[in-house]
Order: sequence, then C-alpha cells, then structure tokens
Amino acid sequence: MSTPTVHLNAREHIFRVSGALSIQLFLSIAMGIALFKVPQLQDMINQTDQQPGALLSFAVAIAYFSLVMWWSSRWILRRVDSPFHTPSERGTLGTRAGEWIPRLIPLCFLFLLAALAVQHRAYGVALLSALQSVLFMLFVWLRIPWVKRYRQHAILKLFGQPHFCHGVIALCFLVPSALAVFAIDVYVRYFEGLAIIFWGLSNMLLGCVLVTYYVLAPGLNVLLKGLSYGIYWAFKSTSLASPEHKTFLVMKPPYPVVTLIIATAFLVSLSGKTDNHAFRTLPGDCRYSAQDDISRCEDQRRFKPYASFADAFSDFKTAQPRIRKTVQGITYVPVYIVVNQGGGLRAAYWSAVTLSLIEQRYPGFHSNVFAMTGASGGTVGNTAYLAGLDYHAGFDAQAHDLSQCQQWPNLPACMQKSFLSQDFLSPVVTSFLHNDFLYRFVPYGVFQDDRAFHLERSFELAHQNTFGANASGCPLAENSAASESFLALGYYSYYHCIKGSSGIWRPLVLASSYLQELGAMSLTVPFNFDDLAFPGALDLQKLQAQMYIETDVKGPRSAPIRDIPLITAAVNSARFPYVTPAGSLRADMPWQYKIHTADAGYFDNFGAKTARQVLTQLSKSISSSNPDVVYVPQILVFKNDPFYPNELGLVNPQSPYAETVEDGVRAPLEIAKYRSAAMNEISAPLQSLLQARGGHSYVALAELDTAYRNQFQQVPTLRHFSQSINSDAAELLLFEFSKSPSSCQSSEDPPVGWWLSQDSRCLLDEQINHNVKLLADNYFFKTEKEN
Repeated sequence: MSTPTVHLNAREHIFRVSGALSIQLFLSIAMGIALFKVPQLQDMINQTDQQPGALLSFAVAIAYFSLVMWWSSRWILRRVDSPFHTPSERGTLGTRAGEWIPRLIPLCFLFLLAALAVQHRAYGVALLSALQSVLFMLFVWLRIPWVKRYRQHAILKLFGQPHFCHGVIALCFLVPSALAVFAIDVYVRYFEGLAIIFWGLSNMLLGCVLVTYYVLAPGLNVLLKGLSYGIYWAFKSTSLASPEHKTFLVMKPPYPVVTLIIATAFLVSLSGKTDNHAFRTLPGDCRYSAQDDISRCEDQRRFKPYASFADAFSDFKTAQPRIRKTVQGITYVPVYIVVNQGGGLRAAYWSAVTLSLIEQRYPGFHSNVFAMTGASGGTVGNTAYLAGLDYHAGFDAQAHDLSQCQQWPNLPACMQKSFLSQDFLSPVVTSFLHNDFLYRFVPYGVFQDDRAFHLERSFELAHQNTFGANASGCPLAENSAASESFLALGYYSYYHCIKGSSGIWRPLVLASSYLQELGAMSLTVPFNFDDLAFPGALDLQKLQAQMYIETDVKGPRSAPIRDIPLITAAVNSARFPYVTPAGSLRADMPWQYKIHTADAGYFDNFGAKTARQVLTQLSKSISSSNPDVVYVPQILVFKNDPFYPNELGLVNPQSPYAETVEDGVRAPLEIAKYRSAAMNEISAPLQSLLQARGGHSYVALAELDTAYRNQFQQVPTLRHFSQSINSDAAELLLFEFSKSPSSCQSSEDPPVGWWLSQDSRCLLDEQINHNVKLLADNYFFKTEKEN
C-alpha cells in the first residue's frame, strides 16, 4: 500500500527548511550579534578598511564565506530530498523556501556587515560587502541559465558538473586548512583579521556538516538500527510489533549538526586526552637536575634567583638607582612600583609604550623601578617594557615623543610602539578554529599546539622582527619557540643571569594568575616567599611540582620545578575567557586532579593586592636602611579603561563624566544607564559576577592607596620627606586613559583584544604623550631633568 502524498503549505516549508539549516542560521545570527556587540570586531573592521591588502583578502574571504553558507545549505537540502524519505517528506529543495532561504542567509549577513561598516565609517568594507551581495545574487540567479545557454563551452560544462563544483569547494577547504594547521605563519601572512575569521568559520562549517553527515550520523545510525532490531525482536510475538519498528530509531536527514558535534566532543573529552592547554615549560628542574623528592632537592633554595624579597631589594640598592636627590646631606631615592590594569593589547600598548617613552626621556629610569605588578595585558605590557630595556643603551632623546616616530623609527619607544602594533589576534583565531577545535575530536600531536602557544610565538617573532635577536647576553633555552627572541628567555634563568652581572638591575616582573579550581591567586616571582609575606598567594611553579609528587604513581617519584619562558609567565596572566584558554599545570592528569591557571583579572585586574604586599615588605627594608639614604616608594598606576569610575577620586577633568562626580564618586545612575540589561532574571547572575570582578579590583586599588598613605605616616623618614620636602609624595602617579577631545579619525574606545587598529593606536598615542609630559612637574623627574 503506497504512502499518500501530503502537501505542505508555504509556512510549513519555511519551518522545515529553517530547521534543516539550523547550523547556518545559528552561525549567521551569532556572527551578526558579535559584530554589533564585540568592540574587537568593530576595531578590526576599521583596520581592514585602512589596508588595501587586508581589503583584498577580506573580499576573497567574504565571497568564500557566502558561497559556503549557500552551498552547504543546498547540500543539506539535497540530503533531505534523498531516498531516505517518503514522498510526503520530499520536495523541499524545489520549493520557494528551499531556493530562497539558502540565498537569504548569506545575503542578509552581507547587508548587516555593510550597514555596520557604514556606521563606523569603514566605507571600503561597506562597499565590498554590498558589491559582494550583488555578485552573490547574480551568481545564484544566473548560474543555471548561463550553463544551459553556453553549454558548448568546455569551461562552462565543467561549471555545470556537480562534481567539479564539489572539487573546487574541497580544494578551497583543504588547502587553507592544511596551511592553518601545519604552516600557520604562511596562513596568517596571506589572511589576517576579518579574512581569517570568515575563512576559518567557513572551513569549520564545512567540516562540521560533512563529518556529521558522512561519519557521526551514519555511525550513530548503525547503533540505533541495532537497538531498533533488538526492540523489534523482543516484541515480535506481540501485536505491538510491525516491520517499520526495525528502523524506527534511525535518524533521517536533516541531522542535528550542532547537537552531534557537541555531544561527540563531550564524549571524547571523558577520555581525559583532549587537554592540549598545558603551559610551556623549559628544560631543567630545581637547578636543572631531576630529584626523587622535592624536599630532598639540595638546590631548591637556589632555584629562585633571589633567596628572599630582602635579597632582591639588596641587589636593587647595590645597583645604585640613577634618579635621586640629595637634600641637607640626605639622599632620597624613589623606588617605583608599577601597578598595571589588565585589558589585552590595549593595556600592554598603553603601559609598555608609556614606560619606554619615560625611559627615553629620563635615561636610567628602569634602575629605580623595583617591581611591576599587573593582570592580563598589563603583565604583558610589563614584560614588553622589560624586553626593550637592552635596546635603550646610547639613547638620550628627551626632546622627542611619539609624534616623531616616522622621523626617528629606531627610538626605543617607537620600536615598542611598532612591536605592539602588530596583529596578535590572527594566530589565536586560526588556532582556535583549527588546531584547538580539531583536538577536541582527534587528540593527537599534530593538533597539540593550542592558541596560547601560538599567541606566545607571535609575540616572540614580532619582538624579534622589531628589536632583533636577543641582546641581553643571557643564553636562550634549547626548545624556545623562537630561538633568537628575548621573550623566549627562561624567566628564572634571565634573573639568574642579571643577578650575576654586577651593577645591572632589571625590574622584577611579578606575574600573577588565577587558579580556576582553587579560587586563589598564584605568583611567578624571582624570589622565594611564604604565606606571611604574600598571604593567599601560591607559588605557581612549586604548586606544579607538588602535583607530580602527589599524583605520580608510576615509577620513581619526581618533582621537576621547571623554568618557563618570560612570555609564558606573561600570557599565563592574560588567559581571558575563550580568547586564550586556561592553562593546565599538568595536562596528563585525570580531570578530577587538574588545576588550571586563568586570567589574573578574575581576582584582581590591577595587581593592586600584590603591590600592597610588596609595599608592606618594602617598608621593612626601608626602615632598616642607612639613615643617610632614604628610599621613597612611588606607585605608578596605569589605568587603560576609560569607563570604570576612579574610586580614588582622581577623576580626569576632561572626562565627560566629570560633572557627575561628587566627592570623587560617580553618580550611581550614570553607571546603571550603561550597565543595565534586558531579561534580568537570566542576565543578573552573570552580570553580577562580571561587575564584581571590576568592583573588587577598584576596592583593592583603594586599599593600596590607603596603605601607601599610611606608610608615609608610620615611617619617620618618609613622614619627614612628605611633610618638609615634597607634599605630594603620598599621591599615586596615575596614568589614566580617558575620553577626551582627539584629532584622530575615530573617537571610539580601543577594544580589549589582541589587535589594535591605527585609529585606536592614535588615541592611545595622544594621551601617552600628554601623560609623559606631565611628569616634568613631578618632584623626582623635575629634579632629574634640571640636573
């Protein structure tokens, strides 16, 4: 008996086609929301508009993205019309819904992209998006008539063959994917920014669809068919059984692509083999030799370059800091502590370029910088400044600022600016859409290098290309990712090398990170510390070594305390959500024993708590110093977020919010106006957690300010200095990026990410120049300049 044909109306066809194309709709909607809500993508649109090469690669990528969206939709609908279905279930592709929805998905996205580009005055991107939408529609409308009309031409005959079209798509899919996995440097060279995102998403879409229809769904159907047969034979003797029950559990196209992909990744992850996020370590443990037990390692105390905090400060004093002032027989030496707010490349650029410009205008400034704390991109900025110090020798350019960089590109601050102007986002996105994604399903070595590794490697190569090979005189590790880059130096081995050089001082970069499972802060510092000196903080490398002792049950127990590259210590602090994954302290452990290090901004986005602990330890050393030499703590705060209120009352008078400030606190309604959200029942928990992160950071900064002022009251020599010599001594030196009138083309805030457009860098440069010029009025800098 034949199955009666059931005719579906237009609305039912629309819902049926939309359900079949759920992954394409999901991807286009998610990308549309991201374009309007993610400042990094908006900044990338501006940068792409300013580079002809980037525009060309963007045009090719967006064309490929449109064709893949349309082709994959048509391909799925052909599977829906396959013999798997009864006649009443077929006939989808030939309907208007089947023809138009695959066209409208990429077309609407292109118009959305063009509208956003116009809004941001990126007219090149807007024009290409609009032109691409026209060419796309011409292609899908006229491809069949042209082939029928000119079928005698050999080339058009090929275009009319489905296998040829499939081959072209496969070539565009396989070649770039292979480059992205095996030659990421080549891939990033030809595709950057927006082009990499759209090309990567296209390949991910194709891969998910093809793997689902050719591997996952058929494999699952084998199991479901066997289960169906089992159920049928169990009830065969009853009236409930019928021949259709032999396959009643078998899935028919369209398959749930997103559900099957996520479920497969989850099942594979249960094996515990899909963790490729262990942070990099270098050869050597304790003092470059393995031991059976950490407690028996004779060289453990000497593993850290400095035995204690006091030992580090003693070396700082021995190096004779350059900036100083003698008044009435007493020499006053400023001891600078840098506190650096997180914020991705924006924070790194804001702090590293500012510090390098200060160094350029006041040579020897680094000899007075004792410690540098921060979080996320702030720690990257601290490390970038440290990495540029060996290139300051011989420069004395007090009259120059960043506006002269075209004339004097080899000035250290200009080289720092050039280094941090490069694209660090493309390697991260490429690895995320290829290596990291594939490793969820195929956990083998070829895909093992994750996006954090490629981010570190991009920093190393960019620094090497800008500054040249390592000029510190310290040896590089054997397995460094970029063998000639300063950033590939071992963190501890570098400070060991500096400690062995008499009269040389380099600021201590105190790299913090957040331990995901423990809810505690971890530190990578070049001196030994205990809970009394830094309460609540754990030593990251010693914790990693302890994990080997507690969990190693195979063979002899070992406890390798390994060194890590300088850039790894910085990136461990900058593992902000999704962009850079949380790093595993030991990837080969079972999931229930793992510990991950995440972005330090989760806990304290300024590193203010660590700075306060440094200040406490410093006060002990200051009190016991030679009475003829007074070491005066000076705290430099780098604040790169123009939105958050300054709870210290140091509000920039140029800020448009200044009129709402009363007694240093912004009116609460001003904050709520920009922070409230719809669907509060759903958004409230997430929003509360995110806002608590920023709130806690400013509370820690306020506590640092209080402790700093109290120190000038409690230490007699500092009290005398602040009351009789410099009344502003107890004030924090604030380098604040704020909303102010600008000559730059765009006035939008620089985004948090790993790429800054030319407009964003222009805004930062203007305020860097302004802030550094204001230092001339500071007591120590004014004195130094006059001398």
